[in-house]
Amino acid sequence: ANIAEVEVSIPAKLHNSLIGTKGRLIRAIMEECGGVHIHFPVEGSGSDTVVIRGPSSDVEKARKQLLHLAEEKQTKSFTVDIRAKPEYHKFLIGKGGGKIRKVRDSTGARIIFPAAEDKDQDLITIIGKEDAVREAQRELEALIQNLDNVVEDSMLVDPKHHRHFVIRRGQVLREIAEEYGGVMVSFPRSGTQSDKVTLKGAKDCVEAAKKRIQEIIEDL
Repeated sequence: ANIAEVEVSIPAKLHNSLIGTKGRLIRAIMEECGGVHIHFPVEGSGSDTVVIRGPSSDVEKARKQLLHLAEEKQTKSFTVDIRAKPEYHKFLIGKGGGKIRKVRDSTGARIIFPAAEDKDQDLITIIGKEDAVREAQRELEALIQNLDNVVEDSMLVDPKHHRHFVIRRGQVLREIAEEYGGVMVSFPRSGTQSDKVTLKGAKDCVEAAKKRIQEIIEDL
């Protein structure tokens, strides 16, 4: 009952560039607007009608984004590709997409990360008006450069909590590594009564991982 369908008129000549290489652009909108499907007319049909269907609030969100994007494509679209190690992507995107949304809100550029099936996993594409794209590129490159700055740090963790981090073949540590740009966390070997835990990775990731470990300990 909640499913809505709207038709949007967008000049056929813009369809290809809106869909983006291998559908990346349209997929990014569909993912962001949760559960919306965007259907373009068959190529060469000359039809301008694009159909969006899904939960009504999401459809409205997708409609706005699509029209905004179409307008940008007409006013002059600019694209820049930058590269970052795939393990950094999750950290750059931030929890629930928070970090990347900040960059997008402050610059107005759209940032597209590779999907699981994309061959080039390093590639991040920035699309929008030229000055917006340049600004977003600067912000992202600064973040990436920070991530390339590897540091080693340590923190103290009471030995009674160590078990929680290393059981199930260190699942908690694996999750931390995945969340925070591949940061490596090493606990002392069992049997030694040391409370020193070392962390190695990008400075920002190490800081974030330390905070996360602290939170876990407080929960314990």
